[in-house]
Amino acid sequence: MITLLLRIILCMGILFSTIEAHAEKPVDKKILQVGVLMIPPFALYDSENTINGIAVDIFKEIARRNQWSYKLIPVNTSVDKSIDELTTGKYDILIGPVSVTKDRIQKVSFSKPFFLGETKVAINRQSVSPLKAVLDLLEA
Repeated sequence: MITLLLRIILCMGILFSTIEAHAEKPVDKKILQVGVLMIPPFALYDSENTINGIAVDIFKEIARRNQWSYKLIPVNTSVDKSIDELTTGKYDILIGPVSVTKDRIQKVSFSKPFFLGETKVAINRQSVSPLKAVLDLLEA
């Protein structure tokens, strides 16, 4: 758990420095329309029905540092549909767990990652050997 928190803090620092280095303060004080992919723990409603979460907290801090005005818009569609909506101007920014793919990078610009995750598989050693389980996964 501590390792995960340290990774998040490190990635937040990288993200803040990247966005702030490229940030332009809006001259006309436009209210940014921020699409928020509602995927916990990155974005979720709290007990007061306010949108919070890892991605939201990071964005709020970036907005505060850059004196941006914004409106959070909950998004409950697929990531690909949300990116299409971003490209058509429905949102100025899209936040949440969006992975970089070859197709997506041709449509939008990405910040540096702020969350590095690792996926693992747990295997019960008593029911099957780890090698057989991995080989079975590779064959699927």
